[in-house]
Amino acid sequence: MTFLDTNIVVHAVDAHDVRKHEIAASIIDEAIGGVSYCISAQVLFEFASICQKKLGCDSQTVLKFLDSLRCVNVADQTPQMVSRAVEIKALYGISLQDSMIVAAAEKLGCSELLTEDLNDGQTYAGVRVRNPFNK
Repeated sequence: MTFLDTNIVVHAVDAHDVRKHEIAASIIDEAIGGVSYCISAQVLFEFASICQKKLGCDSQTVLKFLDSLRCVNVADQTPQMVSRAVEIKALYGISLQDSMIVAAAEKLGCSELLTEDLNDGQTYAGVRVRNPFNK
């Protein structure tokens, strides 16, 4: 399974960078179509916040998009995940927010994390990073 970071979901809505928007929208279409993608409650929250604060989306637009992601596996935040994120941060020197993403991907058994925030090709806690915008 593949985990989607917040930036992938945001680019699916934000069309300012047309190339990234098309790639991200295609990934979200695959997720809605049944391809096994995963996200976390953190990703959903960050997405909603960015869409409303930075992109100026209204609540109905955000809610409609969130509703379309109901078919995607979602990792809940738990105290154990926070502890694991602190361990991952100490091991790899990445931000705590990125460590929470890796911890969620690890918890759901994902082998891949799609993001533009971490080093493309690097593995963190058994999860390999791939930047879908590097082409």
